[in-house]
Amino acid sequence: MDANPPNAASANSPSAESKGVSSAHARSAHARGAHARGDTPEAEQLRTAQTGGEKFSVIYRIATTLVKHLGLLRVFSLDELRLRRWLERHARRRPPDVPLFIALRHRVTRRIVARRPCPSIEPRAGWQPGAPVVLFLHGGGLIFEALFAHWMVADKIVRRCGAYLALPAYPLLPQASIYEASDMVLEVYRQLCARYGHDAITILGDSAGASLALTVTLSVLRHEPELGVPHQLILLSPAQVVINDPALRAQMDALGPGDITLSPSLLDVMQRLMSRRPERDDFFATPLEQDYTGFPPTEIYYGSEELFYPLMEGFAARLNDAGVAVGTHVGEGMCHVWPYIPFAPETTRTLDEIIATIARQNGASRTS
Repeated sequence: MDANPPNAASANSPSAESKGVSSAHARSAHARGAHARGDTPEAEQLRTAQTGGEKFSVIYRIATTLVKHLGLLRVFSLDELRLRRWLERHARRRPPDVPLFIALRHRVTRRIVARRPCPSIEPRAGWQPGAPVVLFLHGGGLIFEALFAHWMVADKIVRRCGAYLALPAYPLLPQASIYEASDMVLEVYRQLCARYGHDAITILGDSAGASLALTVTLSVLRHEPELGVPHQLILLSPAQVVINDPALRAQMDALGPGDITLSPSLLDVMQRLMSRRPERDDFFATPLEQDYTGFPPTEIYYGSEELFYPLMEGFAARLNDAGVAVGTHVGEGMCHVWPYIPFAPETTRTLDEIIATIARQNGASRTS
């Protein structure tokens, strides 16, 4: 097996060649994928040839099998009534504390913002001026707290970059509304700006957390431009639940059976759970269909086998049209939020690239 199968394709990014991604692979990334995108035998042969005859490492296949057995797809496939019952049973659980391994390795500060926990993590010696500041917005469909995989990523960022990292436990549905979640995250951003300055901050988000990152940045530009936008956004599989284009929704429905974590039915259920209000900006409902004028540089990572794949090309095009420096990174044959799957060589290399992007912000980098 090739030790470095080039499963991740980058487009619109000047560093694609330097990351070991062929320009042919980068140009054709959007043209290939599952049956929903009209694969041909020739395209399948090309994809196999580009990965040295092996699509994925054994570790990646084992890891995705374990993800399937975590039960996320089962939860995200429930109808509204059953999902509400499931959420009521689990809402009584105390918000998770910082894992022990994080507390042993790093300096942890536990803060409350908008009546919710917002722990921060930094090196034991403390954050040093010039090191990155990361607002880490976890995914989970707005119904799950941060998973252990999120804490593993947070640990790696702090160790590699010497970063100050805030990981807000934002309010979840259906006990809270999407507006309470975005308001809490916006308040965390205000506090980080006041302490470190907006240009020191990277917002890193996955799935619903990536959508919150977009929502907060749009809110700053529309209502609080004096805060300033973050230095950069790094978005993993940004999600959108309101799909206005029937053709795109049909493509998403076709991709649904191949997604190991999400079901198309979740889109309809989430629209009812969000409790949208006509008097509020509805950025979270359609975060991938906005005017991004004034946005900072943005990197997007997504898989060709995930539910939201059909939305990504249009999203990147809107960013480009707004003059935003945007890089797109397509995991060929990979799943939703694939860079956070631990231990697999394909995902580990990509996560290392993401952390290097954070570190380059201020020239901060460590080898640990």
